[in-house]
Amino acid sequence: MRLATWAQESSVPILGDMGRAVLSNLRIAREFAADGRAYARTSSWRPRHLEGTAQIQRDLTFWYHQVEKAFSLPVPRRPFGARAQENLEQILGAAQTAEIDSTVAEAAESALGALRVWNDGGEPSESVSPLRTQFGGLEDPAAFFESRHSCRNFNPSARVDEATLRMAFRLTQSTPSVCNRQCGRIHYFGDANLVQKALSFQNGNRGFGESVPHLAVITADRRAFNEASERNQRWVDGGLFAMTFVWVLQSLGLASCMLNWSMGVTATRQLRAALDLPEHEDVICMVAFGKPVETARRARSARLPQSIIVTEH
Repeated sequence: MRLATWAQESSVPILGDMGRAVLSNLRIAREFAADGRAYARTSSWRPRHLEGTAQIQRDLTFWYHQVEKAFSLPVPRRPFGARAQENLEQILGAAQTAEIDSTVAEAAESALGALRVWNDGGEPSESVSPLRTQFGGLEDPAAFFESRHSCRNFNPSARVDEATLRMAFRLTQSTPSVCNRQCGRIHYFGDANLVQKALSFQNGNRGFGESVPHLAVITADRRAFNEASERNQRWVDGGLFAMTFVWVLQSLGLASCMLNWSMGVTATRQLRAALDLPEHEDVICMVAFGKPVETARRARSARLPQSIIVTEH
C-alpha cells in the first residue's frame, strides 16, 4: 500500500494531525488540477475551425435549442434570434464535411428554417415547437416513489430481456439537460465476467457483487460543455441522468443499487483502461440492476424530517 494511502487509513498517527492535514490538502489539489487539465483539453474555447465534431454538435445544439425555447414562450417576440440565426448559418455552412450526427444537423436546420419563417411573418413550426403532451400522472405516486430502495440481493439467473433493456435506455433519454446537451452516457455490461471486472474497481459492492446480473456505468461527456462557467455542469446533468435511469428501472419492475464512484483520478484512469471508456467521459456512478430474490431485504434508510429538508421563504 502506498504511504499516502496508508497514512490516510492507518490509526497510527506517524504524520501527526498537522502532517495528515497537509497531505489531505495536497491530495485535493492534485485531484482538482487533474480535473482542470482534462476539462481544458475538451471544453476550453477554440476557433471554430479547430473544434472537433463533438464540440461543433455542442454549439449547434446550444443555438437550435435557443430557438426551440423561444417558441415555447407565451408570446414569442417578432423578430427574434438574430444571433442564433447568424451562428446556425455559420456553423452549418462550415460543418458540411464534418461528421455531424444527423439528428443534430436536422434539428439545427429545421430550427433555422422555422426562425426564418417566423421572422417573415409566418406561424410557429409544429415540428420545432409541438403542443405540450398532457401528463397522465401516476395512480399512486406515494406507492411508486416510496417503494424504491437499493437492492443488494439480486437473482443472477433471472435475466432482463433485450426489449426491456432497450426500453430502459430509451426512456432514460428523457432526462432534462442544460440546453439539451444530453451529456449522459450508459455503458452497459451484461456478461458476467465483465460485470465482475467492472465491480472489482468499486468498493461498495462487497457481499453482494457476485449476484449482480446487469451493470451500467453512467458517465458524462465533458465535451458537451464549454468554458469555466460550465465546469461543474457535467456532474449535475450526469447525476440527473443516473437518477432518471434508476427511476425508469423502477417503473419497469426492476431493482437497482446505485454504486458511488468517489474515487481519484488514478482509479478512474484504471477503470477507463480496463473497460475501454473514452477519456472525455467522466464517471458519475455505477448502477447494479436486475430482478431481486423474493426474500430480499432492504436497508431502513430513515429520512430526515421536512423541517430540515424544506425551507419556506
